[in-house]
Amino acid sequence: MGRHEGGGSRPPPRPRHSARTRVPLVERALRGKGVLLGEIDATGQRERALDAFLATKTEEGFALETRTATHAIIVEPRSFFARLRGRAPKRYVVSVDEHGGLTTMTPAEPKRS
Repeated sequence: MGRHEGGGSRPPPRPRHSARTRVPLVERALRGKGVLLGEIDATGQRERALDAFLATKTEEGFALETRTATHAIIVEPRSFFARLRGRAPKRYVVSVDEHGGLTTMTPAEPKRS
């Protein structure tokens, strides 16, 4: 019996190209470009699209309540009469799809007190 067959001190050699050592193609392509893998918006395309959309909405009078790199909550401007009646402002969730294209604006739940 040889040294490696029956409980020797060294484990058998690993195959040269195991799954652990193989670097994924995407990781090799993005290496050295300042992109962290696993990020939601690694290229920043979604954030730029959201910036542009929010700029137009703030010009229309909407207020920005909160924001992340890919989502935001904006509040619709209220009229004078809506303020007098004490109505809560309408809130919207704004999100950008994974390609930085379609921006959606859906009604958000009312703020809890």
